[in-house]
Amino acid sequence: MNDLLTQNLTSTLGFGVCLLPLLFYKNKPLFSFLLACGLSLIIFNVLGLLNVVLAFLNLSAIFSTPNLILSGFLFLGIFGRIISSMMVYRIEIYKIVRDVGIRNITYSVRDFFKFNKMIELKFGENHQIEQFGPHSAAIVAVKPGPNGRSGLLGGIDLLETYHREQLHLPFSVYICDTKERVKEIICDKNVEKIWIFGHGTYYGLNVGGDFLGYIELKDAPKKDFIGQFHCCADADCRVSLADLILKPEGKKFVKEGYRCVHQNRKDIEYWNTLDWNCPD
Repeated sequence: MNDLLTQNLTSTLGFGVCLLPLLFYKNKPLFSFLLACGLSLIIFNVLGLLNVVLAFLNLSAIFSTPNLILSGFLFLGIFGRIISSMMVYRIEIYKIVRDVGIRNITYSVRDFFKFNKMIELKFGENHQIEQFGPHSAAIVAVKPGPNGRSGLLGGIDLLETYHREQLHLPFSVYICDTKERVKEIICDKNVEKIWIFGHGTYYGLNVGGDFLGYIELKDAPKKDFIGQFHCCADADCRVSLADLILKPEGKKFVKEGYRCVHQNRKDIEYWNTLDWNCPD
C-alpha cells in the first residue's frame, strides 16, 4: 500500500514539476530559473550526489524514482521554451511540420553537431574577409547574444567551394547584427550575387532585434543572383528581395514557406551542381 502511494505521489509530483516551465514560459527570468533548477538536478544525479542530498533532507521516499521528474523537467522545459518562441513570433507548428518535415528537422540537429563547429571556425565573425571588387556576398543576419548565429551558417562551406572551383568569383561572408549593415552590403554595386541566411519572412529579414523590410531596398543596384535561405512565410501579396532588385536575366532561389538548416545544406549541394538554374 505504501509503495503504491509513493508511486502515485512521485508520478503526480513529477507531472507537476514537468508543467512548471510551461506555466511560466512568458516570464523569461522565472523560466530560466526553473530550467536551471532542472539542469542542476540532472548534474547532481549524474554525479551521484542527488540521493545523498535527498537523504539528508529526508526526501528519499518521495523522490524514489527521480529520473522521471528530472527528464520531464528538462525536456518539457526546453519544449516549453520552443513553444514560447513560436508564440512570440506567431509561428504555427503545423505549418513548420508541413513545410519542413520531421525528417529534415531531425537531420538539422545532426547537421548542427556535424558541421557547425567547422563552419564557425572557417567563416565565423573573426574570419570575415571583405572584398572590394566584384564578388558574391553571403549575409548572415544574427540577433544579439553569444548564440545569435547558432546553426545559421549551414551550407556556407559548400557555397565557398562552389565559388572557388566553379565560378572563380571572390566570395565573402558578412556577419551582420544591424539592418544598416545589411543595407550597406546589398547597396554595394560590387556585390553581384547575394545569399541571405538568418530568420525572416518572404518580404523581410530579422536582424539584430530589428526587422528589415525588403521594400526599403527597392532602389539598390540590380543583382545577378538572390538567394533567400531564411524562412519565407507570409508570401501573399508581398514582394521578395528578388522581386525588387533581381536583373531580368538573373537567377534566384526563393521558396515560400518555412525552412531549416538541413534543407539549406541539401538545396545548396543540389543546385551547386546545376549552376543555380532554379525554376521559379
